[in-house]
Amino acid sequence: MKLKYIVLAALALTFAATACSDWNEPEARSPQVNSFKERDPQGYAAYTAALRQWKQTPHQVTVAFLDNAPEVSVSERDFLRSLPDSLDFVVMRNASRLSEYDRTDMRLVRNDYGTRVLYRIDCDAATPDGWTAAASAVKAGEFDGVVLASATAPDAAMVETLATAIGGATLMFEGSPSALPGQIVPAFSHFILDATAAKDAYDIEMAVRLASLSADASRLLLCVNPSGQLTDMGGVTRNAPAGAAVAAKASEPQLGGIAITDIAADYYDADIIYKRTRGAIQILNPAK
Repeated sequence: MKLKYIVLAALALTFAATACSDWNEPEARSPQVNSFKERDPQGYAAYTAALRQWKQTPHQVTVAFLDNAPEVSVSERDFLRSLPDSLDFVVMRNASRLSEYDRTDMRLVRNDYGTRVLYRIDCDAATPDGWTAAASAVKAGEFDGVVLASATAPDAAMVETLATAIGGATLMFEGSPSALPGQIVPAFSHFILDATAAKDAYDIEMAVRLASLSADASRLLLCVNPSGQLTDMGGVTRNAPAGAAVAAKASEPQLGGIAITDIAADYYDADIIYKRTRGAIQILNPAK
């Protein structure tokens, strides 16, 4: 009798093992993540149409600087597609070496969100060929404009040549208009003022006053880092993007908006990605 039970138990174990092997083997499947566009095409089309229309209306703008095409990508923070869709402009720091992911994302944000993507030129390091490459990329329709960055005044003749080459496309200067020869100031739509070292509203006011001697306030953008902080006239301290937005809105006359450098640093948050950036956009334009 004992032998009978042993045999039956062995058969049961064999059957169970066979059943697990043949019938319950986990099946490999590719994960499917349906985006808003795929889940609700009509709703997505209505939303993006309204977004593009809003971006064509007068409002204080937000510019983001993205270190695109890194040697090693660590997460979605390195990609254009994950940025807030209410951004008006994105400046590609590595515009001369776009990845295929960059190109795909650029088509998405430009066509669907109306976000304008700009080619950045470091005037202190670029060769004449670099300027030509930027102009060619804009003329080919790959970019919506150019940002010139320089610690000193760029060559006026080269600026004028570039402005002519890109036609009516956006041209911004990463620096104060007070550093430029007067004849080329009109060529730029906006001036991105470095406020990354500012601590309070007094620092901001000094930078704005100096820049306002050479350009209208509506063309000035306060550029900050997400990790910074700014204290206003009332003693209230905020994260730098929010503080810059408050300062831009409170200025008389109002400034053109803000810029956020190293925006990928704002990616991670327990509640929502780019929380500080989104908050700053809401301060500038409460309806968005």
